[in-house]
Amino acid sequence: MTITTLARPASSVLPERFAVKVTAHDIAHGCPRCADKCPIALAVMRWLRNQKIRFVTVTVTSVEVAINLDWHTPSPRYWHDSESWVHDFDRVNAVEPRTVVLAKLP
Repeated sequence: MTITTLARPASSVLPERFAVKVTAHDIAHGCPRCADKCPIALAVMRWLRNQKIRFVTVTVTSVEVAINLDWHTPSPRYWHDSESWVHDFDRVNAVEPRTVVLAKLP
């Protein structure tokens, strides 16, 4: 008897689309112009932990989020709907808590 185990890529544990809640706590503890410590990164990391998905890093730019699940595979990239919000936060303008929608990029 032969048993074949197919390895799934780490990125397959992530959904094609999901939403995270950026809280006042995330905003207070986020760092402007710091891709891995901005409020959206903090919210995505919390969501990943709540889903029990292991990850190495989360980085956010003004237009996308990269979720590094391990050091051996490329990071899945997600578009987010908060470009102007990120710009405001990075310029130290007041921002409000919000829900951020993420959609996997090809």
